[in-house]
Amino acid sequence: MRLARAAALFILPAPAVAAAADDACRAALRATFRLHGGGQSRTAFAVAVPAEGELPAAVLVVTAAHSFEKMQGETVTAVLRAAAGDGWERRDAPVAIRRGTTPNWVRHPSADVAVLPWAPPEGVDLAPIPLAQVAAAADF
Repeated sequence: MRLARAAALFILPAPAVAAAADDACRAALRATFRLHGGGQSRTAFAVAVPAEGELPAAVLVVTAAHSFEKMQGETVTAVLRAAAGDGWERRDAPVAIRRGTTPNWVRHPSADVAVLPWAPPEGVDLAPIPLAQVAAAADF
């Protein structure tokens, strides 16, 4: 699959490759946001997981596991943006990372990655990356 995508770059005309790269960059930026809390400020991104069977669709916050581990308290702040006139305004939203001392996130067993289910607020410019576009272990 990755080889087919890479081969397509050599077949597409240069302007098409540039446009595809620009679209990918914009999509990545619209999925990315900051997390602040407990004296820490970290980068995270959102992934959209489709509904499957009886499981509903979900949005996952993905960040380095050490980010969640170092943040203190039960809730941190997601720093997002929303359209405002001709520009943007900051929109803060709570993210519950713990319940007491129990983490709400799941840490990867060997990599410094953690995921946390989250319901982002309405009206913000956040476009989670579809799960189908995230590389799986079998891709490597």
